[in-house]
Amino acid sequence: VGGSSLTFTMPLVQQQAATEAVATAAGGTCPANSDCVGYSLSVPAATANTGTFSTSGTSYTQASGSASYSVEADATGCSPSSATTSNTSANAALTPAPGASVQAATLALTGCQ
Repeated sequence: VGGSSLTFTMPLVQQQAATEAVATAAGGTCPANSDCVGYSLSVPAATANTGTFSTSGTSYTQASGSASYSVEADATGCSPSSATTSNTSANAALTPAPGASVQAATLALTGCQ
């Protein structure tokens, strides 16, 4: 691993899939003339174990430091149809500490039909 980064899709903690489908709706905390949705995701705060396959045995290592996350939103009928953030709402890295909550930056998709 040594200084390089690795990006992969992982299942959400306590869920069976790596994605969560949510429906948007007007009202509540939504800005005027828009639809929105609130959500929460449970993710591990530790870095992932990685391994190199070998026929003589696979060895695993765990990188040091904290795990950093990206959140992606995809929608049909919007332009653009996808938005991604790796930042919190305070513009810091999306890196949760064990047992803590962080708020991801708002993902806004416009021009939706």
